[in-house]
Amino acid sequence: MHTDVNPILAYSGKYRDRAVRHLTHGGILLIDEDFDMTNGVLHGTWRIEKEGHATSREYSIRIYTQDEMLSLLMEAGFRSVEFMAAMPSQHVALSQEVVYVARA
Repeated sequence: MHTDVNPILAYSGKYRDRAVRHLTHGGILLIDEDFDMTNGVLHGTWRIEKEGHATSREYSIRIYTQDEMLSLLMEAGFRSVEFMAAMPSQHVALSQEVVYVARA
């Protein structure tokens, strides 16, 4: 499983994402995310702007700690779980994105 929010960064208070992405159809995607450490929830807004029109969508997603995710996966029947950086050259604590590899 892949997640683009590393719980180590989020729960250390180091996660904040503001990004601008140019879309292939000519529009712009504006991303604004903030992590609520007390409740473990990432709140965000995606805003797409194109030709003077804008559409926004807000979302919230629970970000589980590494220990919580390990417990959930073990309870689901997996016997081993690895937690690693999405890019092999990065240390997991510094990686924005992480991968869980769970084996039954």
